Amino acid sequence: MDRVGLYIHIPFCERKCLYCDFYSGKYSDEVKEKYVEELIAEIKSVGERAKNKKLKTVYIGGGTPSSLPPELIEKIAFAVYENFDNDIREFTIEVNPNSNADFGKYKEIGINRVSVGVQTLDDALLRKIGRLHNSAEALRCLDDANKYFDNVSADLMIGLTENQDVKKDLSVISDRVKHLSAYMLKVEDGTPLQKLILNKFVSVATENAIIKQYEEVAETCKEKGFIRYEVSNFTRSGYESKHNSSYWNMTDYYGVGAAAHSYVDGARYYNSADIDAYINGLHSGNGSQIIERVYSVAEDKEEYVMLALRTCSGLNLDDYRKRYDEDFIVAYATKLDKIKNYIDISNGYVRIKEKYILVQNSVIAELI
Repeated sequence: MDRVGLYIHIPFCERKCLYCDFYSGKYSDEVKEKYVEELIAEIKSVGERAKNKKLKTVYIGGGTPSSLPPELIEKIAFAVYENFDNDIREFTIEVNPNSNADFGKYKEIGINRVSVGVQTLDDALLRKIGRLHNSAEALRCLDDANKYFDNVSADLMIGLTENQDVKKDLSVISDRVKHLSAYMLKVEDGTPLQKLILNKFVSVATENAIIKQYEEVAETCKEKGFIRYEVSNFTRSGYESKHNSSYWNMTDYYGVGAAAHSYVDGARYYNSADIDAYINGLHSGNGSQIIERVYSVAEDKEEYVMLALRTCSGLNLDDYRKRYDEDFIVAYATKLDKIKNYIDISNGYVRIKEKYILVQNSVIAELI
């Protein structure tokens, strides 16, 4: 029986961060309740379509899922349990340190992994990017999460300033988590942060500084016993994110909620980024999803190669052969020859050499 993941989007925040271009915003309690009602309706419909599949991971993301009252999170969780054939190995919820996360309740309803949006422990940088918490609140949130969960992850952001002290942050955080995601700041078009930069009110790190900070993250994580298993993700042994790994491995997942994306049977589709439309039933549960791509072997291959080579294990040659009924080394022989100095082919895998991981996009571009 096929195994699938489920992503649940909660598009609510107390306030959007200055760098954020995700679909989220501040809404009334009434809107939140109506949204959850429709979310449950979509979960029921998607569960019916997935009745011949086993649900292996659930990820509640946002936005700020912990901005929802715990009783609404409970309703969502029970809807999942009631409408899917469950073999859930990992059930994650994202929380922000300033939100009213109820870790005891989360554990009680079956959540077993928490991802905390720390970003940085520099209070001045937190204010600069519009976060509502401070460093003390971030550490308190991590400590509280550890009272209930063995599997706690933290998100960090690098490139916030030229001299960001990522080593200092990691020295404090690493003992409190089993997993770390370190993302490079990307200044998205139309965000308040972009406007501040264009008007020279603030500045962010140069490319060289970002590279240095990333290398410091990788080095410090290694010293602290973390394994890099994807370009931005580091873990203690056995605590890799099962849900996110399903994205990189291109196993099927359903996305429910406004703006949520799905990948099922090689097709990609998503719900409109419109809460009002969603509440009125325009979503995948009623056949109103937006088709991004029907199944295409050529496009599927490109995605598979790109995502597999982002991981440190690399592209599994046997899996590629089973998926596409061809030998990857033969099919890509000419292209592989052009990048032979940047890759390693051994033990049934093709992987980008560790020292070239920061130029992975250029290496992958030669293949696709």
